[in-house]
This record gives sequence, C-alpha cells and structure tokens, in this order.
Amino acid sequence: MTEARAVLDDFYERWGRAHSQRDIDALVALYAPDALFFGSTPTLRVGPDGIRDYFEVLPPQPEADVDFEVLHVTSPGAGVVAGASIGTFRWTDNPGTAVRFTHTLVRRHDTWLVSVHHASPA
Repeated sequence: MTEARAVLDDFYERWGRAHSQRDIDALVALYAPDALFFGSTPTLRVGPDGIRDYFEVLPPQPEADVDFEVLHVTSPGAGVVAGASIGTFRWTDNPGTAVRFTHTLVRRHDTWLVSVHHASPA
C-alpha cells in the first residue's frame, strides 16, 4: 500500500466514524481552516464555521453507517494526497445511498487535513 493510500484510508475511517456518531466537532477537525467544501447542497462552504453549519442541519439518521470504496488515489506533490471514492451511506430503512467524493488532503504540521471536499450523487 502506498503512503498516499494509507493517508486516504485513515481519513475515510475517521470521517466515517465521526459521521456515523454524528460527532460534528470531530468532523470539523478533519478540515483545514481554509478548506473549500461542497457537500450535498449547491452552497460552497469555506472554513470551519461553514462546514459546521453544513453538518449541523443534516437530519440525524438512526443507526447510520458509511463505507468508502476508493477508486483512485494520487500524490501530486509533497504533502498532498488527492482521492476519488464512492461513499455508500446506510441507515435504518435505507439499504444504501451512493455518493461520489473527491478529497484533497494537505499535510500541515504533521497532520493531514482536508483542503478540498466535493460530493455529488452517484
């Protein structure tokens, strides 16, 4: 496994756990202070306050879970990892909703943070 793949897998594991537990503080902490964030709505959110606002208005889902299938990962430069994936969200009475994701992570002070997040229906 490449270092880039390990970085992306670790991010998806932490993101998935925080999302399933509806731990908004943990989700926001995964993003860089100047992150660009396109979620499932057309509004671009920038930075922690916008990202927090996005997650706070999502309706809670009982027994939520998400799995990621990594389609491609690359490291276009030192301290940068970019990945494309399909996330499948499941909760009570929903066997699976697929979402396409692209993420760019940057290493800042030995911590990998999301710089760009884009999601769209699969």
